[in-house]
Amino acid sequence: MARRQTIKQQIGAFLSAIKIDKIGQKLIATGRLMISGIKKGLKWVIKTLKSLSTYLWSNKLLTFVLGLLLIFGSLTLAAFVPSTHIFESNLTVEEMSFT
Repeated sequence: MARRQTIKQQIGAFLSAIKIDKIGQKLIATGRLMISGIKKGLKWVIKTLKSLSTYLWSNKLLTFVLGLLLIFGSLTLAAFVPSTHIFESNLTVEEMSFT
């Protein structure tokens, strides 16, 4: 606890030394708000994933069907991704000219 207070005092002294005390306090408050929002979001994601995993673990048929759907869907999407394909064939030419 004492370390946090000394760090706060050092930050306060630094901000007052560079004359942006009010702006610095607003930035620190905004940073704390963002960090707390990120923490809450991560907790929500973890909680949701836990409940989803327990639901899917209890319904094995649904899990199997979703797995197959995921596999075949990704294979279908992979077929549409543009890439270089090697094409080998014989051509029958009736007429050819050079200009």
